[in-house]
Amino acid sequence: RIAYGETKAKSINLKKLDSIELAELQLHSNERLARHARRILQERAEYGKDLRKAKQRLEQILSENPNVTRKLRALWCLHSMGELDGNQLIALLRHKEEHIRVWAIQLLVEFGAPNSEIIDLFTSIAKIEKSALVRLYLASALRKLPLEKRWPLANALGKREDLNEDPVFPLMLWYGIESAVSANPAAALKMVTSCKISKIQQFIPRRLTAIKN
Repeated sequence: RIAYGETKAKSINLKKLDSIELAELQLHSNERLARHARRILQERAEYGKDLRKAKQRLEQILSENPNVTRKLRALWCLHSMGELDGNQLIALLRHKEEHIRVWAIQLLVEFGAPNSEIIDLFTSIAKIEKSALVRLYLASALRKLPLEKRWPLANALGKREDLNEDPVFPLMLWYGIESAVSANPAAALKMVTSCKISKIQQFIPRRLTAIKN
């Protein structure tokens, strides 16, 4: 740690703070304090402590605070406490902040494949989503889906040619469908005919040829 001039260290025992004070620390300028406060709240949630007031405050921060970093801290904290359900995350897929939307996607697939309703919602979002970052996260989510459930989302993402020259997106899309190509060659060939991503147009026939050989 480097500091200029004389400094006075201030010792703070976060474990002595009540839960609402720990929730308030998600607004602090010191990221380290916010991170440790989240850890303590997570531990208290695991021990079954009453965190209703902290939950209410965090939900308020998520919905009302204008700073996206504070919104994200509140989101992460609620998730670590087990206070976010699928419906809340689904609602956040429509949030105006792209970083909130990508974390909603991330958390919806964190523990494996989501249900068919969420997969269909991902597909509908992919057709209209303007954010390249959100579409990148949707492409990353493909790997968590059952093989046969990947094609509608992959096709929706592949029809958007504005990311054709992106250094990451085409590869992420390919990694999402690579293992599904051999499982369903017909669906793979169908994607080639409609896809606007040149790497996918190259990789799918190459993989199909390798399978036949």
